[in-house]
Amino acid sequence: DLSWLLSSPPSIAQGAAGTGSLSLAVRPYVAGNLTLELWVEDDGGVERGGVDRSGTVGFSVAVLPWNHRPSFAMATHHITILEDCVSPSHGACAALDWRLDDFATNASKGPANEALQTMSFIVTPIH
Repeated sequence: DLSWLLSSPPSIAQGAAGTGSLSLAVRPYVAGNLTLELWVEDDGGVERGGVDRSGTVGFSVAVLPWNHRPSFAMATHHITILEDCVSPSHGACAALDWRLDDFATNASKGPANEALQTMSFIVTPIH
């Protein structure tokens, strides 16, 4: 049973000039290996010793994990600070330290299979 990895059974669509296109519907955020077998059949029948099936060929597919982009939202894209002023919530302009709580929100490492990753905010000046 490959339902943990594939959302539908694999298939091959017959193309022109004896080709076939493999289709795999891989579930999102799942990685793993699977082994498949392939053969081709015709409708010529098996009467008088006929053979309507090719030999079987096995092959494997590796669905590799990849790192999804972390994400976050910002409370605002513009901040105004008065010279020599602390956070407006403190009401006084004395200290030089300024802080805006919950400036970055909805931070996410990605899907559940990336929960063990460590996430850090990086701030760099551009002007």
